[in-house]
Amino acid sequence: SIQVLSAVTYFLLIAWKARVTKRKVVELKAVSTYDQASAEVVSKFRADSFKARKLTDEFSEGKTRANSVAYLLALTMGFKALSIGYNLSVGPIFLVYEFNQDVSIVGILFAAGAGFGTITAVTATLTKPGKWFFDKYLPTPLNIYVSLGGIGLSVLLIAAPVFEMHVLGLMLLMMFNDIAATWLIEVQGAVVTRSAYKTVVPLGQIVRRSINTISAATGPLLFGIIPRSPYYVAGGLTLIWTVLVVVFLEKRRAATRSLLKEKLPEARYKAVMKMKWERQELIHQIILDKGST
Repeated sequence: SIQVLSAVTYFLLIAWKARVTKRKVVELKAVSTYDQASAEVVSKFRADSFKARKLTDEFSEGKTRANSVAYLLALTMGFKALSIGYNLSVGPIFLVYEFNQDVSIVGILFAAGAGFGTITAVTATLTKPGKWFFDKYLPTPLNIYVSLGGIGLSVLLIAAPVFEMHVLGLMLLMMFNDIAATWLIEVQGAVVTRSAYKTVVPLGQIVRRSINTISAATGPLLFGIIPRSPYYVAGGLTLIWTVLVVVFLEKRRAATRSLLKEKLPEARYKAVMKMKWERQELIHQIILDKGST
């Protein structure tokens, strides 16, 4: 009987050990699976990229003054008002005298243009499909180039002698004006510190209101000389300014790439190059201010 009891105890002990071992294996697998998943998540955030992003956040809270890019964007915000200002000052007169339209059509067209521009701006900046599309195909600063160029070409289209072309140009002008304003404000907030933002944004508004005043005063005068001349002036100057913006920002981007290539390790450089242009611009400023990242 003692032997039977010993045998039963032995088998029970073996069974208990097997059960405990199995439970430990299950627990180990659970821990291993969790750690592996965590590692995969963390691996998506490269260490260099994370450090660079952290630096940009710290920089935004600093006291660094606005640089030339920030002031260029502020002036662009103001210069953008030239076309819309001339259109508002002579557009109603142009519709009545050049196309013999009833006065009531003026309000309808301007309201339709403003509504179209608002819908486009909201779609481009506040909806997931819009954000995805523009981030993929028109990232900053390409979106600024396109919107400014669109404003200049739209104003010239408004000067067309065909009423349908005039209406199309008006709609496009309102659209490009609204999305350009939205993108410029976003970029201004992204490439300067918070303290500098308080200087740059008011400057842009001062320039914008000043140009609105000038266009309101000179628009009817130019219309009296040549009815389409306000549109020619606004479109031509806007396109010239667009070219200057493209040249300046592309030179700045080239300088940024060159500086980052020189100062950063290869792994960190590749990580930064995958970031948006606004982040790269901030890192450029950090390197210039501190000498290293």
